[in-house]
Amino acid sequence: MTLHDRISLTWRYGKAQLLIGAVYNLVCMNYLLSGISYTFFVDCFIVKVLVTAITMYLASKFRNRDSLSLCL
Repeated sequence: MTLHDRISLTWRYGKAQLLIGAVYNLVCMNYLLSGISYTFFVDCFIVKVLVTAITMYLASKFRNRDSLSLCL
């Protein structure tokens, strides 16, 4: 698999997450440039890493919708 194929697949299946992450980064940079403290930027980065990890876990856990088993 070539690098172009990997980029193409990433864009195809992760487009929403990439776009949301980019908007989040732009908002954080705007706050940083407008004078909000550096610690706010670090906190935003930590929250983004945690949310991304949770999103990736849930996406891999529930990839096949037919295999979901609900325990009642």
